[in-house]
Amino acid sequence: MKKYISLLLSVILLVSLSISAGAESDKWNFSEDYTSITDGQITYNRYALPAGIEFNAESVIVKADEIEHKFGETDIVMPPDNNSIVFSVDYYSLELFDVYTTDDAIGDLDLFKNGVYSAVRIRSLEDYSYYDISAEGLNEIAGDLTKKVDVVELSYTDCYEILGFDKTDCLAYICGAVYRYDDELYFVDYSKLDNSYFTSDSHFSYRSGHVDMIRLDKNSEICSAINAIATDGYFRYADYSYEDDVFTGIGEDTSGVFFWIGIIFAGYVIPCVPFILGIVLPHTQKHGYTKRWYGLSVLSITWMILVTAILLILFL
Repeated sequence: MKKYISLLLSVILLVSLSISAGAESDKWNFSEDYTSITDGQITYNRYALPAGIEFNAESVIVKADEIEHKFGETDIVMPPDNNSIVFSVDYYSLELFDVYTTDDAIGDLDLFKNGVYSAVRIRSLEDYSYYDISAEGLNEIAGDLTKKVDVVELSYTDCYEILGFDKTDCLAYICGAVYRYDDELYFVDYSKLDNSYFTSDSHFSYRSGHVDMIRLDKNSEICSAINAIATDGYFRYADYSYEDDVFTGIGEDTSGVFFWIGIIFAGYVIPCVPFILGIVLPHTQKHGYTKRWYGLSVLSITWMILVTAILLILFL
């Protein structure tokens, strides 16, 4: 009897989990070749961006979480005020898998890809603090005072990356970096370098090679920002919000409700029945096999502990 009860509980729990997962995956789905994604009403097409683009958002809405992508499980997130574009990202590493958009957002992405930025920020690689500068401050970088230097030497210097952001303020391109070298600030324009200067994940490589650096005017906006970033810089964190705050991290709308109903019944309510029977029946005159009834209670409480452990592993 205990065997059949445990088998029944296992089936019920699996069904409840599959109902929740099915309800969520039916809403957001990739095409087979991952060139598009749909929420059942709007279809978003993948927009190809060059290497070096990173996901760098302060606030996004999670539309779907933990759905299967070619590169692994992904969250589908959207800017709070723009439903024409969604991003496929890894929740923990913030790695950007793909950008999907409707026709309405293509023009803005074209501008971003061509170097027209809605915001420009400097990022210190010492503590990853940020400081805003104007787009003009980036465009005004020029000069005949250049220095060719071995990239190995730059690995030991203070470095400040300059990032250009798209209109959603979620995508950033590392335009170049400023290095403190020989008591001067020099700019290295990454757009002038070929792929041999970068790692496979698009980070600047200090392995080998020489680069030309432009010495910055000490009165320039960039120099002023770098001098101020240590005291006036700020940090950017990705703030994920869910449309249904009650079921954060589980899914959206009714899928979260079905999930928790299934978990409560299969994990706690149903096992309580054999647990109570296993405690009460051995004390009645009609039923024997006392140890077996107690064993049923132990099995039931073990099941509830196991369900609790699984939930803690999944959501903590």
